[in-house]
Amino acid sequence: TTKRKHMKIAAVIGNPPYQHNQASEKCTVSAAMAGAIYPNFIEAARIISPSNVAMITPSRWMTKSGRGISRDWVDELLACNHFVEIHDFPVADECFDSVELKGGVNYFYYSDHHAGACKFMVHDGDEIRESRQGLDAAGAGVVIRDERALDILAKVTKVEGEGYFNGETFASLVGPNTLFCDCAKGILNSNWDGYVKEKDKTHSIKYYLNKNRIKCGYGWIRPQDMIKGFGTVNLHKVFIPEAYGAGEGFPHQILGVPFYGEPGSICSQTYICIGYDPEARHLTEQECRNIVSYIKTRFFRFMVYIKKRTQHSVATVYQLVPMQDFSSGWTDAKLYAKYGITKEEQKFIESMIKPME
Repeated sequence: TTKRKHMKIAAVIGNPPYQHNQASEKCTVSAAMAGAIYPNFIEAARIISPSNVAMITPSRWMTKSGRGISRDWVDELLACNHFVEIHDFPVADECFDSVELKGGVNYFYYSDHHAGACKFMVHDGDEIRESRQGLDAAGAGVVIRDERALDILAKVTKVEGEGYFNGETFASLVGPNTLFCDCAKGILNSNWDGYVKEKDKTHSIKYYLNKNRIKCGYGWIRPQDMIKGFGTVNLHKVFIPEAYGAGEGFPHQILGVPFYGEPGSICSQTYICIGYDPEARHLTEQECRNIVSYIKTRFFRFMVYIKKRTQHSVATVYQLVPMQDFSSGWTDAKLYAKYGITKEEQKFIESMIKPME
C-alpha cells in the first residue's frame, strides 16, 4: 500500500476524445466549434508529471481556435519549453485516412525533463519540413506552423513595426458574430424567419441572410425586430460570411466572398459585419469597396490562413492582417511590393490561396 501511494507514472500515451457537442436548436455549431475537451486530457497528463507524455490531438490549440481552448492555457504551453517534438499534419487525412478534421492534427512528445527548443516537423504530402525557430518565434501568441509563413510575417513586421499584431490590425474593424442576433431568443440568427420578401412601410430595414433561405440573399424586417446593434444600421459597412468551408487541401479560398453593406441594412448570424462600430470613424462607401478589394487579395487571405484553422471567421483570425489606407483599392501586386514579397514567396502564397472572383 505504501509503495502504491508513492508510485510514479512513467508515461502517458493516448488519443483523447476531441470534443463534446454543444449544439442547440436555436444556435447550432459545427464539429469544429463544438467544445474541445482534449485540452483537459493534455493538462491532466501534465499535472500527473510523468517523465513522458505522447498524444495525438487536433492542431487547433496551436492557433487558439475553437471553443474550450483557453488562450492563457495555450500561452502557458508555448512558454513551457517542455515539448520535445511535434509532428504537425495541416491536412488531417495525411495522418488519418479519410478523416476531415478542420485545422489538421498533430502528435507530440512532451517531457518535464526537457527544457529547450522543440523539434517541430510539418508533414506536407511526401515532404517533411523542420522548423527550428521555436513554437512562438514571432511573438504572436500562436504557433506559425510553416517557416515560409514565418518569413513572410517577418517582412510584414519589418514594415508595420514590431508587435504590430498586438495593436490596431484589421481585426479591430471586425464585429462579433452576434452583433444583431440574440442566440438565446433565436432572433435574427441564421434560422430566424421573421422577415418578408418585399419592402413595405413597416419592413424598412434590409436584412442579408443565407441565400439557401432566399435566392436574392436578402429580405426586409421591421425596426422593432431588432434588439441590439442599432448604431450600425445607418453605417457604410462590409459583410462577409461568418463560416467558409471547402474541404481539406490547397489551394483554398479561406474566406467567403465579401460584399458592400449599404446604410439601412443589417445581416443575420450567417455574416460578420466589418466597420460595425458607431463610436469609431465611420467608413465611406468607397472605403468599404476598397476593403472588399483588400479581402479578395491572396495576400490578405494568406495572413488570415496563418491563424484560421476552423471554418469560422471570428475577429481573432484577422489578428495578423495589417491595417491599410483604404482611400484606394488594393491588389496583390501592390501588397507584394509594399512588403517586399519575393517571387518565390509569391509562388508559395499562390499555391496555398485560390483567387477570389
